[in-house]
Amino acid sequence: GSDDGAGHDDGIYEDDNDGGDDGVISTHYPHIFRGDVFAIIGAIMYGLNDTLTERAVKQMGGVKEYMGIVGFFGCIICVVQALLFEQDSIRGLFDIDEENNGDGSGDETCHAFKSLMVLFISVSFGVLSYMGMSNFLLHSEAALLNLSLLTS
Repeated sequence: GSDDGAGHDDGIYEDDNDGGDDGVISTHYPHIFRGDVFAIIGAIMYGLNDTLTERAVKQMGGVKEYMGIVGFFGCIICVVQALLFEQDSIRGLFDIDEENNGDGSGDETCHAFKSLMVLFISVSFGVLSYMGMSNFLLHSEAALLNLSLLTS
């Protein structure tokens, strides 16, 4: 686009009048197509997950078995992922150094008790979310679950 000298551009999607149609979008967002494909794949997988969850809850054993399987395999996958990729981040979450002295006053880490409380609250809400969705799917359909999540 044309610049007025003060750094203001006439338009976000305007071409530079060079005859090309790539404009600002292709220079600032070179992976726009890949992002769209990943969004579509993610949406399909999310819908497939809800549909298979509904089938597992209604036809293959109920809520307790579903929650046990999700918890068991989820725990294994998370522990392996944490051991492979997140060791430094986890160590940093509970690290007490000279600046912090364990009182939560440092910038890098928070107090160990606060870290454990955040972890506990996060896990609790995750468990309640899975329990709520599986109980909802026991009495209703995956389509209604997705519509209710989209409109809330």
